[in-house]
Amino acid sequence: MNNYKEWLKNRYLMPVKLTQKDEFYTAILEIEQNFTGRIDAWLANTFILEASQLLINSIELFELGYFDCAYYSLREAIELSTTMVYLSDLPENEKKEKLKDWKKRNNFPMQSQMINQLKTFGLIIQDMKDKMPDFFTQLYSVNNQINKFVHKQGQEFLYVSRNHPCTKSYKLEEFIAEFEKYVSQIISIVAIMRLAIDPFPILLTDDEMYHRLFQGMSEGYSEKFINQYIGQNNLTNYKTTDIYTSTYNSFINNEKRLDCVTDIVMHQCIDANKLDEINSQIHLLDNDAVNSVLLISLNDKICKVFLSDGFLWYSSNRKSNKKTSEYSSQDINNFMQMSQQYNLEYDGDFISKFQIRETFYLAQHNEQLTLEEIKDIETIIKNIK
Repeated sequence: MNNYKEWLKNRYLMPVKLTQKDEFYTAILEIEQNFTGRIDAWLANTFILEASQLLINSIELFELGYFDCAYYSLREAIELSTTMVYLSDLPENEKKEKLKDWKKRNNFPMQSQMINQLKTFGLIIQDMKDKMPDFFTQLYSVNNQINKFVHKQGQEFLYVSRNHPCTKSYKLEEFIAEFEKYVSQIISIVAIMRLAIDPFPILLTDDEMYHRLFQGMSEGYSEKFINQYIGQNNLTNYKTTDIYTSTYNSFINNEKRLDCVTDIVMHQCIDANKLDEINSQIHLLDNDAVNSVLLISLNDKICKVFLSDGFLWYSSNRKSNKKTSEYSSQDINNFMQMSQQYNLEYDGDFISKFQIRETFYLAQHNEQLTLEEIKDIETIIKNIK
């Protein structure tokens, strides 16, 4: 019976291997690395993750042989990215009502209805549609084509058909290539719909802007990703949209940071060899960054500074003797609670606790601090107003 069940389950399936799978996974990861920091659109990050998972599901299902389910997941990725924009782009009073309907599974517009409503009432999509017509033409076209697979319109979309794509009457290579084409197009759609939330994945690719922005929840699309999935035509047109130009103009007049200062802001990395340059723009750093730079500058043994919560730290280019590269917030919290304040052993390095104004910091150092060094540091930080 078990063998018969296995035969029934697999009789029309033909597992395949995608040639671009690794590339797709890398692209999907780029989408996930570009969350939005918009408080009024926070739910969009959940939709970004879900659309990414649907893309992954489609890839895995297709390789297992469930090709129609794979196409269904692709269509869902398009619909979810549209829903993401729909719930973010409507006027505030209408947004609340539609979000309530979505959460409670009340009557909610379908894909085409959402697009039509956004064209009329959307604050951003209407402008994007006017300035990026080719993209929206592609969106409609791809969605309509995939519906043919999902609704099995055509004998070649039936598992049991003699024209099944995996039979000799249909070239398997063409079948795989066609699916990979759609995966690529839908990665493009999800990535561009993400830009309707905010433009930071593109702004961060501009060097002039990168040194003026502060760390957010986006890392910026890579040049390869933009060339392959956004396209230069879409990019050029997107840069004429109101959401891009208004955000660009709001930051471009900020003071441009030096590279070493940007490394602190974006990567929490302090170059101890460039402290003079850093101090020339110290006014561009927040209090925790300023205090971490101060501790690094006060003693050559200090190589890293931890904030009190243990979830954020500032590293440096100085050598650490710590045996492993792993860090635990629990370790940091434990050090914060200890009565001993200086030269606590830490996996080959040492930890000392210092208070700057009302805030405590843990300085990791590669050698023990002498009593004189501790006194010098404490004297300076106690005189900070």
